[in-house]
Amino acid sequence: MNSTNYIQNLFNNDPMIPENIYEPSGVCIGDTVLDNTPSGFALFQAIGGHYTSPAQAIEELVDNAVSSIRANGGSGEVILRLTDGGDYVDISVYDSGTGISDLGTALTISGRGGAQTPLNEHGCGLKNALSYLCEEVEVWLLESRTKEDAAADRYRCVSAPYAAIDRKMRAKVHQGNGAILHETGTTIRVRCSKEKFESLKPATKRAKADFRQLCDYLEEELAYTYAAILAEGRITIGVICREQNAPESFHQLEALEPLWEEDPVELPETPADFGGGKLTVRCRYGTIEADKENATYYKGNMASSGLEIRINGRCIERGLYSKVFGKALHPSCNRFLAQIDLRGEDGIAFPATETTKNAFVEGDARTQALFRWIRANVRQPEASRESLESRLVGKLAEKKAAESDTLRIGREEGTYRTIGLQGKIDLLVSKTGGMTIYEAKAKNTKAEDLYQLRLYTDGCAMDGVPAKESVLIGARHPREVCSLVGQLNSQCDPTGAPYHFVLRTWAEEGISA
Repeated sequence: MNSTNYIQNLFNNDPMIPENIYEPSGVCIGDTVLDNTPSGFALFQAIGGHYTSPAQAIEELVDNAVSSIRANGGSGEVILRLTDGGDYVDISVYDSGTGISDLGTALTISGRGGAQTPLNEHGCGLKNALSYLCEEVEVWLLESRTKEDAAADRYRCVSAPYAAIDRKMRAKVHQGNGAILHETGTTIRVRCSKEKFESLKPATKRAKADFRQLCDYLEEELAYTYAAILAEGRITIGVICREQNAPESFHQLEALEPLWEEDPVELPETPADFGGGKLTVRCRYGTIEADKENATYYKGNMASSGLEIRINGRCIERGLYSKVFGKALHPSCNRFLAQIDLRGEDGIAFPATETTKNAFVEGDARTQALFRWIRANVRQPEASRESLESRLVGKLAEKKAAESDTLRIGREEGTYRTIGLQGKIDLLVSKTGGMTIYEAKAKNTKAEDLYQLRLYTDGCAMDGVPAKESVLIGARHPREVCSLVGQLNSQCDPTGAPYHFVLRTWAEEGISA
């Protein structure tokens, strides 16, 4: 008898197995009371383990601030202050919102009684963030002031340690406004270890980052996550960075937005219902330029391409392409970006998000309805799509080919063949008077572009086919590029022949960029 038949026979012949498998068989002869009451401290320590970066936890505090400001008329400011304490960082978030009327609910895990906007979907953000940032060594303080508090010239505060279930927390009332910067609002201060704060540095950055650089990385995260909110201009976010032995610096964040290669396809605002109620969808998509100034976002690589979905301007998830379209984005389309912003006031209308608010719940029916909407309305990029730079070089090649003294046109020509380097020249134009090579950039040029052109120029010289002229062409040449050209033209190539570098623009060639 095989194992399947044996098990089936066992179940069929055992009279003790009840028909309702959730009811025990036999006569109950006693019971024991179990004590499974969790420790409030242990519970608090356990809830903060889902973030992958301090930025996500800090954004939870900013979410609460933005939500409170929106409930207080929709205009206001959030100030984030970061203070270097050596082996720790003090993080303070100030807002001009309504204040917290029920501190007990605000400090109850999954307590949503005080939810003001869809940003407060889970009722976990504040507690999760405090748990993650301060870990076992709890140092945090919450101060809040409502209109009623302001009228009575007071504010209320709650401080570490967190207590629940087996202990109770107490809210103290103090005269004045404490650290609250406006008539009403909330201030949250929490101490984070320097080791944890250093994980703000992207994994792609190998060099150790100092405190100022870490603050820069956080500012980029905030400018990206709240880009659509910052672009509206009603809510501002400022960051104060206080290094040891250095004066404070203040930066008011500007929206971090993509640089579109061409005007994106922008759909009209569209009403939609994904199964939970009415909301509005804003959508645009197209190809972006690779932004090398950013540490993480809009770099034109696989990690920063695909889809970007927001709720009321706040980014929830990015990437997503394969989840929505069922296939990976082709590497040639790494600069494709679709931005979808869901707008509405009823939280139930939005697809469910993970408790860390960095992803949508894929199994939620509203999420799947959103994905279907995207598939129906966003045109997928074509894998063979030619870049703007390539198209411009093509136009230049056509123009040069039509000139009477042109002997040969070559694109992606190899150079440094004598050592097998095979560098690729964007455009080679051979004429009766000599050869010209081009290094092309669709937009503004940089100093390193000249050095790239110098590499190709040296390669041509070493291959025995020297360039009479080496042209860097782009939309515009910054001052430092113009200065560098003069310096390079005072030098010689490896064969001893003087360089002849030239700067040109697409407009000078009669080509629209």
